[in-house]
Amino acid sequence: MAKYKSNKFTKKQQAPVKKEVKEGSRSIWEYSVTLKSDLCANSGYSYSGLIDNDCCYDEVGIPYIPSRRIKGVMREAAEMIIPDKDKILRLFGDAGMQKNEGFIIEDAYPEEYKEMRGYLLQQRKDDELKAFITPQNVLSVFTTVKAQTKLVDGVADDQTLRYTRVVNQYDPFAEKKEQKELVFKRKSRKFRNQLA
Repeated sequence: MAKYKSNKFTKKQQAPVKKEVKEGSRSIWEYSVTLKSDLCANSGYSYSGLIDNDCCYDEVGIPYIPSRRIKGVMREAAEMIIPDKDKILRLFGDAGMQKNEGFIIEDAYPEEYKEMRGYLLQQRKDDELKAFITPQNVLSVFTTVKAQTKLVDGVADDQTLRYTRVVNQYDPFAEKKEQKELVFKRKSRKFRNQLA
């Protein structure tokens, strides 16, 4: 079974905050996430007999990182460095809470997402291309399906073969020589009075 690097956000992986915009009683922050290895931000869906763990993607087939995954990683990191559990609860909320008082995070999409999505939707209007520009075909440009099995004493355990669709680390539209890492962007809105 192949071992893959973790996709947890490390100091090296986090890009600096690009900009802050004040909007009433809240600030909007934009972050970027650079893939340092293949990623499976699991959607919770599977396709019986084909894919056991699938990544998240939109209706066009472009993968994204769901906000709940980003927030979960941020919460885990905050719990390691902030001893005040009440502050963690105010920032991140808790299961069953109706309203988040700390901040809101949006889903993270690849750079130039709007342009890619617009282009693909425009091309789908062409009757000759429509059959080729399906969500699964678009998704296959960004992803790979990997097989894994459980090992017991170095031997594959019966009935443990699983297939996971992962988002490839490198941008599929970069020149081959470049091997540019795929970058996802996200926005966060924080409420100043809660973070004080």
